[in-house]
Amino acid sequence: MGEFMRTFYIFNIQEEFRKTYENQKAMLFNFLYQLYFMDKDEASFAYHILNQMIIPLDKSSLDNKIFIALHRYAYYKKQGNVHYINQVEIDEISTLVIKRAMMKLKTNKEYSAFFKIFEDSLANYFVCDFEYSDYFWLTEIKSIVKSE
Repeated sequence: MGEFMRTFYIFNIQEEFRKTYENQKAMLFNFLYQLYFMDKDEASFAYHILNQMIIPLDKSSLDNKIFIALHRYAYYKKQGNVHYINQVEIDEISTLVIKRAMMKLKTNKEYSAFFKIFEDSLANYFVCDFEYSDYFWLTEIKSIVKSE
């Protein structure tokens, strides 16, 4: 897969943090960045802080939602806890893993087909690409894609 790949971390942010950081995305990104890159000896502290900021994900429910939405398409498959999209027509290769604290999406696209699945429930999803210092509320990308 020698292509350009992005890794997005998708967090479901608590409502009070959403209201606080809605117009201060850079601050929220910086805070999550610092938590993500804390030393291993500070992991329990980072985990404690993160758990105050996020709504834990219901892995089973999200796994089922994704599977039901995509299982009929030839470009989709699921192996264990990993969801795959290999959509040749639009040149998309993506993997999505759901964890308790966040979803981890690796993709060669700026807008993955996985984002579309969450259109009905994405109000508090904050997306970070720590490598490229990119971040946005998933609602923002939805409105950009719909306006194109």
